Amino acid sequence: MSNNKKGKPCKNPEAPSFIEQLMKSKKLEFITAALLLSGELIVDSVELDRRGGVTVTLLGAFKTKDNKKVQDLTSFLENNKDMTLDEVFTAFKNHLKK
Repeated sequence: MSNNKKGKPCKNPEAPSFIEQLMKSKKLEFITAALLLSGELIVDSVELDRRGGVTVTLLGAFKTKDNKKVQDLTSFLENNKDMTLDEVFTAFKNHLKK
């Protein structure tokens, strides 16, 4: 936490714990707004429909940091497309037993 002008602690919206707290919340509009404002969510397009109210559709993706382990797992899954989810979960269970 950082301090405001009066020396009182204030939450840093860019801190990982702030994002984690938002993800636990059930208020999707606040989560979406916070992710957009913090730059954690990149939006490709916005669609407004005013016929029966207002519908906002956000299409986008989370920015990802380069993570060698994630890239390796992604490559493994890409090379083993025929694996079922049961096989993947069985492998995870076996790995956790070690």
